[in-house]
Amino acid sequence: MAKFYAVKRGRREGIYTSWDECKKQVNGFTNALYKSFPTYEEAKSFIGTDGTSGSSERIGVEQISDITAYIDGSYDDRKKLYSYAGIVFLKNSERIEFFYADSDSELIDLRNVAGEIKAAMHVIDLALNEGAKSIDIYYDYAGIENWANKSWKAKNFFTQKYVEYIEAVKSKIDIYFKKVKSHSGNKYNDEVDLLAKKAIDNYEVTNKTATSLIGEYAGIFDGLSATKKSVNLNFITENEIYDSDKIYGIFKEKWKSSGRKLKDINEFKTLVDIEGRQILFKVNTGSNEEVFKFNLKEFK
Repeated sequence: MAKFYAVKRGRREGIYTSWDECKKQVNGFTNALYKSFPTYEEAKSFIGTDGTSGSSERIGVEQISDITAYIDGSYDDRKKLYSYAGIVFLKNSERIEFFYADSDSELIDLRNVAGEIKAAMHVIDLALNEGAKSIDIYYDYAGIENWANKSWKAKNFFTQKYVEYIEAVKSKIDIYFKKVKSHSGNKYNDEVDLLAKKAIDNYEVTNKTATSLIGEYAGIFDGLSATKKSVNLNFITENEIYDSDKIYGIFKEKWKSSGRKLKDINEFKTLVDIEGRQILFKVNTGSNEEVFKFNLKEFK
């Protein structure tokens, strides 16, 4: 028998004909309201058009935004690293994950707070790039909302920068902050917490190796044109042809293997060292700049 799944309160309310589609809207969504029915008419009645569930009980309908994001930050005192991560659901229910770690000396003293703030700004930037008009941000550190609404006074340069950022974007997008208790069993809050820790665990084999090359190659990229997600280069070495597509393919493979998304890249510059048989990529993600060095023999 066919079933109709009515979502009255979730990421996107509506009537769905499969549990998998319904689950995307309600799984991990605070106070989700949904039910299955044998007929479309019953499902439609449950959702209603007047804010009721088909009975005399009034249901307070929660804001359903264009984008839903879960964020978290972490800190490792032994490694002196902070990190930030997020799980984002776009309008079409596409799920995006990100997780980064850094050792910026100006932010280390803020410990996990540095990551919490960066995560919040990152998901808002992503929402703006997607053309969203509203975003729900689920967080577990109170400062994310309290600095934004100025109930907490921003006392250091980075929290002040965060307040300035919120002031600059709030006319472009409606931001709804939603507090989640940490380690309370919320599926996506727990997942994003693990992602933030994963960023720190992976840092030494990805980011640290890459960023350490910045000093080594300081100035070498000066004068080169930056591109978004392409290269314009062709050369032959030892009878092996490397055209633009192949070089970009090398970069994509390495970038994705480090757990990052191509959409995080603002621009990059490419340099080939024929003598040393190396390709160098200087990547700008907006919040960070890294240099990756690859040996051509790895890709023969």
